[in-house]
Amino acid sequence: MPQVPKNGAFPDSVSALVDPEGGRKRSSLIRALLPVCLVIPAVFALLAGAEILQRYTIYSEDRAVARKEAPQFSFPEATVRDAGLDMARNVFVRYQRVVLGDDLARSGLPVYDLQIDPKRWDELMRTAKAVEARGLEVGIQHDSVNARFLDDGEWVDVKIKLRGFTSLHFRPVGPSLRINFPNRHLLDGIRQVNLVQLYDKGLTADLAANKELARHGCIPWEANFVVLRINGEITGLYQGIEHWGETMISRAKRTEGFIVDCYGEALSGDQDKAQAIIPPLLEAVRWSAMQAGDLPPEEVRWEHFSRYFDMDKLAWYAALTTLMHSSHAWEFTNLRFYFDPARGLFEPLYWDVYFYPLRGGNGEFEFDSPTSFARQLLNIPEFKRMRDVRLREFCAQRLEPMLAYADSIYDGIRDAMDVNPLQRHHVEYHDLYKRTVRNNARYLLDLLGPETSASTESSKNPAEVFDASITGLQTEGELVVIGPGAVHIGSTLRIPKPYGVAIQPGTKLTLGADASLIVHGSLSADGTASLPIEIGPSSAAQWGAIGVQGEPLKPARVSLTHCTVSGGRGDRSGWVPYTGSLSVHDGDVRLEHCTFRLGEADDGINPKYCTVAIEHCSFADQAGDAIDLDCCTGRVNDCLFRNVGGDGLDLSYSTIEAENLLVAGCGDKGISVGETTVTTLVNVFISNCTIGMASKDGSNATMTHSGIARSSVGVALYVKKPYCGPSAAKLEGVVFYDVGTAFHLAPGCRLDVAKSARYARDAVDSGAFPIEPRPWVEVDSEQALIDLLSQHQDSQGIKHPESLPK
Repeated sequence: MPQVPKNGAFPDSVSALVDPEGGRKRSSLIRALLPVCLVIPAVFALLAGAEILQRYTIYSEDRAVARKEAPQFSFPEATVRDAGLDMARNVFVRYQRVVLGDDLARSGLPVYDLQIDPKRWDELMRTAKAVEARGLEVGIQHDSVNARFLDDGEWVDVKIKLRGFTSLHFRPVGPSLRINFPNRHLLDGIRQVNLVQLYDKGLTADLAANKELARHGCIPWEANFVVLRINGEITGLYQGIEHWGETMISRAKRTEGFIVDCYGEALSGDQDKAQAIIPPLLEAVRWSAMQAGDLPPEEVRWEHFSRYFDMDKLAWYAALTTLMHSSHAWEFTNLRFYFDPARGLFEPLYWDVYFYPLRGGNGEFEFDSPTSFARQLLNIPEFKRMRDVRLREFCAQRLEPMLAYADSIYDGIRDAMDVNPLQRHHVEYHDLYKRTVRNNARYLLDLLGPETSASTESSKNPAEVFDASITGLQTEGELVVIGPGAVHIGSTLRIPKPYGVAIQPGTKLTLGADASLIVHGSLSADGTASLPIEIGPSSAAQWGAIGVQGEPLKPARVSLTHCTVSGGRGDRSGWVPYTGSLSVHDGDVRLEHCTFRLGEADDGINPKYCTVAIEHCSFADQAGDAIDLDCCTGRVNDCLFRNVGGDGLDLSYSTIEAENLLVAGCGDKGISVGETTVTTLVNVFISNCTIGMASKDGSNATMTHSGIARSSVGVALYVKKPYCGPSAAKLEGVVFYDVGTAFHLAPGCRLDVAKSARYARDAVDSGAFPIEPRPWVEVDSEQALIDLLSQHQDSQGIKHPESLPK
């Protein structure tokens, strides 16, 4: 270290550099700037302090209101801290907008462009500030406002609103928003999109878990990461998540049910209809608020849950939330359920789970709240066993694939997040997520111990399966045998699990007015050509339905051979509606040489969630649809349809092959292909229908070697449910005879036509489609029309079957 000379003098070389006059000038400048440097921070501190004091006053008053209106929620008393944090967030986000906006727009992520009237935006911001002060949105009205959204070069009129529950969702500088699109223009088939903060759903954590549960049949939601731009100004990065609604249900190819929350509100579907199914859910919620000693006995709770809840999916949900150690997922504000009317069961929807580290040491790994919904379930030994089996699979087999999927999502957004140097903790956050769930999995596997095959059976069978006064019924083990001979069921008979039903050859089964046979197991009614089975009414009054209720993991086996089913108007008296004279939910269905006639139900037969093989069957004089297949796979061959009030063959969310069908006389469509169905139709003859064949709502139909005659419209392609998207059809070797309009094609739909011909009385224009005009030929019989079909196929070198069903 240099030493100062004892006499205080510096060497000449140094002294020469010292300017006494310059030193005085610098000293004067420092004295002049010092007050400014002190005043500016003082003014800033004064303003900030005043702002914090003002916020503290408002927050204190409003949070007292929130505590009174929602006492079940606790609020941090550090109101000064919250006020200061809100100010800091404002500065941070404004920096992000001004300095980093252009870089975010070029990040490669989708940009959501919104235009909002500044006055309407100010209204939203006033609401956001009010919620920010109160801490919760309770008691604060927040309505939708008009806006415009840029999609594929087109400005679309939309509605936007603030969404969420706590002040974290309502930050004025970056609030969570919900965009509601009109029916005519959905966003990639989605009606409503929630824009939430990046870490609201644990960045990638909830997305990966959501996809994992979808592997086990749970309904997932769509999500992506986007850049939001409002009125030309970049607002920031958001996570776009599909809101609850029919678009989720449709994409999962599920029947039209309801999404409900634990407060009794229907989030999709008809509110009035939903109210009828909500009480059992609210009963379970009521139990969750009770102390363990006040709860009903274990067997009562198991009976309730297994009757009203999909226990398999509920166990998968419990297993995954245990892995994430999230009691937050079981809070009533977060729980959502889909009610499937075909199964009569509630099933959980994954939402707002997040992840938390497990704390070892006490040998326990259950959730924190002893009165939570989860605790109530896990106090039932059978459900806990179900949860543990699934938990082991998640921890030992599915964890790494789930994390790999999370990595793939993270890789797609990392560059965009790197744009902001103040937000680069995302690397550590993503690593923390993976480290947390891996540690949780190791700890859980240790606690679960060695795998065992032990199982218990909690369901109980009634002592009496049926009314002993019914003649012609008997039990053989776990089988209820009906017949042979005459058997009469005067009122609805319900056969519980695990019993199946076998109707013997030669049985004549009659049912009283509105009486139904409901089976929660297998059903066989296999007659013979010489000993057929007859099912019908006992009098002029109509009976209800034959309803078979299987399970997703254990489909009911249903076999009918040489049966005649007369009448039936469906059964809506119980928890699950059966809309067909024969209704099968979750089954493996085989129908051969059967006749369904004089039905007054919505459908002659209505399988849901079934594999089907329907062959050599006839359907006549049906008030509604003849065959209605919902969410099915399989085939329909060599069948005859005559005098049907609705559709001959109605397909929804299905994959079906159909061949050799004769459809004559339908009040609506000969064949209706809807809701993303994929079907091939070969050698199908349709006549005297309003529409011959319709492909709608994202469906794809291929029709070959077929004919459509004497119908108002030959083939129609249109969109009835916008969230399913436009439809498509391909026709090859199809003959049109005396059809008013050969094709009706809605915008966006696609139709391909080849080797087809049209017979018309007068010259007609078939548009741009390559369809060969044929000279008019007068025919006076159905067989003559079929012969015309064959002649055209022969001329095109198309091989066709020898005959259609008669």
